[in-house]
Amino acid sequence: MESSQGSGSAVGTSVSDLIVARLERLPYSGTHRRILLILGAGTLLDHYDMLTLGSALAVAFQTFHISMASTGVLLGFGFLGQFVGAITFGVLSELWGRKKAFILALLIMGVFCIASGLAWSFGSLVAFRALAGIGLGGEFPIASAMMSEFVRARRRGRDVLVYQTVTSWASTIAPLAGFVFIHYLGGEAGWRLLLISGGLPILLAPVALGLLPESVRWLVKKGRHEQAEATVAAFESYVTSKGIALEPVHVQAHADVKPTRFSELFHKDYRRRTSLLWVHWFFNQCITAANIFWIPSLLTRVGHLKPTQSLGLMVVLNVIGLLFAYAVAIWFIEQLGRRTTFTIGWCGYLLGALFGLLSVTLFHAQSSWVVLFIAGTVIHMNIGICGQGTGLYAPELFPTRMRGFATSSGRAVALVAGTISPMVVGWLFASKLGITGYYGFLVVMAIVGLINFRVRGIETRGVMLEELSR
Repeated sequence: MESSQGSGSAVGTSVSDLIVARLERLPYSGTHRRILLILGAGTLLDHYDMLTLGSALAVAFQTFHISMASTGVLLGFGFLGQFVGAITFGVLSELWGRKKAFILALLIMGVFCIASGLAWSFGSLVAFRALAGIGLGGEFPIASAMMSEFVRARRRGRDVLVYQTVTSWASTIAPLAGFVFIHYLGGEAGWRLLLISGGLPILLAPVALGLLPESVRWLVKKGRHEQAEATVAAFESYVTSKGIALEPVHVQAHADVKPTRFSELFHKDYRRRTSLLWVHWFFNQCITAANIFWIPSLLTRVGHLKPTQSLGLMVVLNVIGLLFAYAVAIWFIEQLGRRTTFTIGWCGYLLGALFGLLSVTLFHAQSSWVVLFIAGTVIHMNIGICGQGTGLYAPELFPTRMRGFATSSGRAVALVAGTISPMVVGWLFASKLGITGYYGFLVVMAIVGLINFRVRGIETRGVMLEELSR
């Protein structure tokens, strides 16, 4: 093992400290890209699987005669499954490791997404989507935590958010796939094959098993120094083989080697961060679920467009959101910092929701697909900040011993919102409030989320994970 050249004596130079310091000095390289591609593929397929249901429902409601209220129940049970998955896999990621939990989540979501496409009734579709949700809920927070644990502080915001943008790719691919399947295969065959295509994570699982390393920080926390050393040495060997000189090892902070205590989430040192994350992710998910999962159906049922037209508009909406995420969100997160960037995102949510509310109340544009599209696009652009950015922010708030579980707990709270939000929207449309209630709901969610973050948000830009959680 290399010596701690230039290390600070104030924090000591234990084996654990040195391994983490060596990991932290590594420049971004091909080994990081491999990790990003595998985790990114898993998250892309995760979000693709979630979003195919929104596209499928544009026509699947005809097969099983699904009402607006029943649509909300179906979406809600899918999020309920994800809630169970987030909690379960959060615990498993701390006990078994990030890699094993990630692979198991891929297998579960793949199997039951295929089963969803073979559903024979509304009840079986609800059951299979809830079971698929267990895997869907587990994958994303684990992959986010794992990606954060591999990259150095000075690039963490950019690198992790680049990984997070795969969710925008999924948002574009899912309605595009829905358009192709439904347009060329017809209604029922199209939506069924669309959901079956969500079984692709089964193929990614063996790739991850062979090529994805376990998190070095998790290995150090477990005292598995030989395996952690071998992983870091492989990274270093790759870098030096490219003619890149490594920086001297500089120990900045103690590695986290304390045992996992799940109750620590509510300890006085972390409960403010826990509540910040939970409230932020809850209200963000209320808006995200209401926008992403309902817009295809609203364009069809309220805007009176054909299913293929609504899916085509969803492709356009998601391309705009993807370009915004790449051009703006990734730059903002490092240049302006987390607090300013999230504030912009919440204000963007509020702007889109207010446009929709004012259009239907002042100009009586209740059935205009143009209003639905514009408001939905503005809101969706800011999912690239508040939604994807949370996958970066959550792992930064907690130490290694609880990072996977803490991130998963925040995701679980978000999924409670994802369970409630589609149902609330369904009930609003079934009531006299209709589209006005829908936009009013989004306005309230955006205001609460904005206040929460402005009052309690902390800055994490460019700070080593171990220093953030001292």
